[in-house]
Amino acid sequence: MKHTPGPWSCMKGNVISDQIAASEKGRLIFVASVGAVGSIRGDADARLVASAPELIEALEAFVKEREEEILALGYESVEAYGKLVKPEEAYAIAKRAIKKAKGE
Repeated sequence: MKHTPGPWSCMKGNVISDQIAASEKGRLIFVASVGAVGSIRGDADARLVASAPELIEALEAFVKEREEEILALGYESVEAYGKLVKPEEAYAIAKRAIKKAKGE
């Protein structure tokens, strides 16, 4: 994991943006500034960014669970399964999102 550990939370910032912050070892760490304070999109964007650690954790759990199910079906590997059966859309989207979030 290369990002600041979660959970992250939204904090009302100055007139320009909301702040995303995390607490690590008792200290407050500012992660990002997002949007324009008080705007509907700015607040929604800030909540979305603040949920990033939990979202990636959920996606990784989903992908791991699905890969275990594929192997339990008797396929040699997830890649072998993907060559025979079109991967599920949710699984494919989750894999892309994880790679994007991790910079892979």
